[in-house]
Amino acid sequence: MSEKAQRVAATGLSSSYNSYLPQALSTQLNKHGWRMIAYACKMCGVKINRPTSDSSCSNLIKHASNCLWKQSESRSIESLAAVGIGGTGDIDPREVPQLCAVWCAEAARPFTTLVDASHRAILHPTVLKNLPARRTVLKDIHMMYSGIQQSLKSVLNEHQGALY
Repeated sequence: MSEKAQRVAATGLSSSYNSYLPQALSTQLNKHGWRMIAYACKMCGVKINRPTSDSSCSNLIKHASNCLWKQSESRSIESLAAVGIGGTGDIDPREVPQLCAVWCAEAARPFTTLVDASHRAILHPTVLKNLPARRTVLKDIHMMYSGIQQSLKSVLNEHQGALY
């Protein structure tokens, strides 16, 4: 029966076969114990096994159109960096608590804004995975303000003369 499978694979006339690498005899058997024909997709590499008795190529056409659609979708989604917006590189997960504290402090926003559903939708995936607890953000903000306060005190102590 393998000769029949090879003959069917060799005589594929439809243009739908253009999306696939040359057919090969599959090691997979159909329900009758006959070997099937494997069609490897040129776009994604997935092998589609078909019985030799099946001359329909609708499943091959459907797979090829799905692959084309997925490729066009992935091309249409552009990264922010691709359109000229900088500073959107990889985020170190260890920096996430500090970034959240800085954002809350600079924007004078409560931490609850970070966990709001509409805000979470625009957060970087690394930030979402490593979003700190409320207490952690409060502690980090307190440490930042304490550090800035000490720095400001030393600058003011070193200043000579009056401040206007």
